[in-house]
Amino acid sequence: MIILYVMINSVYAQDKGKIDNFKKFENSFLRNFKYPAQLQERCIPVLTLMIISFDQSGKINSLNFSDSAYPQFIQEVQRVRDNIDFESLYMDLKSLGKENEKIIIPIQIDTGIIDECDSGILQFDLINLYLFGSKPLKGKYFLYKKILSKIFMARAIS
Repeated sequence: MIILYVMINSVYAQDKGKIDNFKKFENSFLRNFKYPAQLQERCIPVLTLMIISFDQSGKINSLNFSDSAYPQFIQEVQRVRDNIDFESLYMDLKSLGKENEKIIIPIQIDTGIIDECDSGILQFDLINLYLFGSKPLKGKYFLYKKILSKIFMARAIS
């Protein structure tokens, strides 16, 4: 009887309607980002670290990528930057009292063409993952979960 009482009084309902701030950011990133055709056609994956810092009003001070990021990937992120919900990340930091910390978000996007090629992480990616401007990553950062996406396409049969 005591066990039943404890179990009943220690169960809480989850709010299934609530989406966490990282999920809002991730959804907006994946919805707006279009994988560069030059990378897709050659089955080149992206494995990189994105570092974001905010000013005191929540605006982005800097948005940088590790040396493993391809220029086409960076250009595409910059192109859709205003449509990505970075504010949700700032709200997380602010609620934790860490609004002055930089954020690191690992990003891995695998790609392929069905029956032709699959992407694979290259040695280049691993060597340059923690380098920024050829210098190792240093400092205090708030680490988020990885954004992982797999993009496959098929060619039309001719």
